[in-house]
Amino acid sequence: MATALRPGGWLVQDFLNADYVQRHLVPCDRFQLDGVEVVQERWIENGRVNKRIRLRRNGAEQVFYESVRLLRLEDFQKLYQEAGLDLQATLGDYTGRPFTSESPRLILYARKAAV
Repeated sequence: MATALRPGGWLVQDFLNADYVQRHLVPCDRFQLDGVEVVQERWIENGRVNKRIRLRRNGAEQVFYESVRLLRLEDFQKLYQEAGLDLQATLGDYTGRPFTSESPRLILYARKAAV
């Protein structure tokens, strides 16, 4: 991402809050959507939050997987520094509340150094 930015350019990144996810993880849910049964199973393993999504309709099933590394603010600070980005601000949700361990999101505002 940093290489795609022009000097002085801004980056806004929206990510999950790893601490919040660990405390509020819903292991399984199921619902119907347009005649499709959707079953979502979630678990944390090896520093990642994983999700298996099963879609069932008329006896047929499709299965999809997601896996996201549980990065924390400290991880982004290190990654941004290594990439030449200066972290300017963090927010904890889409209304602009400050980031805390109870925030559902980690929204990061960073800027690439002007040359």
